[in-house]
Amino acid sequence: MMEGRRKQGEIVGVRFTPSGKVYFFAPGNVVVSVGDRVEVETDIGYREGTVVIAPDQVRYADLKGGLDTVVRKIE
Repeated sequence: MMEGRRKQGEIVGVRFTPSGKVYFFAPGNVVVSVGDRVEVETDIGYREGTVVIAPDQVRYADLKGGLDTVVRKIE
């Protein structure tokens, strides 16, 4: 595996607004699906968003740098 490449299940896509940009996070120990509301930790604090790309929908990615983490699923 190339340095910086992440495998399937290590990435989740989250939007903070309905038609906004997709941001990528490490799901950590949180099991999430598309449509789940989650709280994520970002450089500017905690934010609430919606999962739009589930971990099993990403085969691999060449994202640069570290990923922030999904903190919890919001019920």
